Amino acid sequence: MIDAFHRVLQQGVDASLRIAGEGRGRLNMEAYVRKLGLDNKVSFEGFQTPSEIRNLFGAVDFFVLSSFNEGQPVSVGEAALCGKPVIATDVLSTNDIPEFAGRIVRTGSAESLAEAMLTAVTTKKNYDPVAIRNFALTHFARQVVISRITEVLKSVISTPAS
Repeated sequence: MIDAFHRVLQQGVDASLRIAGEGRGRLNMEAYVRKLGLDNKVSFEGFQTPSEIRNLFGAVDFFVLSSFNEGQPVSVGEAALCGKPVIATDVLSTNDIPEFAGRIVRTGSAESLAEAMLTAVTTKKNYDPVAIRNFALTHFARQVVISRITEVLKSVISTPAS
């Protein structure tokens, strides 16, 4: 993500990147940001409480998930429920993020991620936060997810072992 963001800045876009969360890679990421001279463009927000996450999503234009592997990341649903477009690697599918709600890019490609970020910056007015939130309510809201998990568990339980 940092390489992709650096490419966006090299295109003359005035943007900032806020990275939330903690993890074992944070110190390396901070050092890499300093090495690239992006200290004034990238901030590390650390652990966020639910209300802080809501405030953070309120302050950004879009959400980026640059993961190499994920199950079903809660952060994607949180962003979409806040009406924010999502750019994510193809650990998710277009069923998870349809075109009107963001973009899916190839995992491991800083070039693809940068291109999607550039497009999002230049077309952010085309995203409808209400449509994104409505989609999220039918796909990521707690009760929807619980119902889907329950259906899967019932199916597994009712299927005889072979």
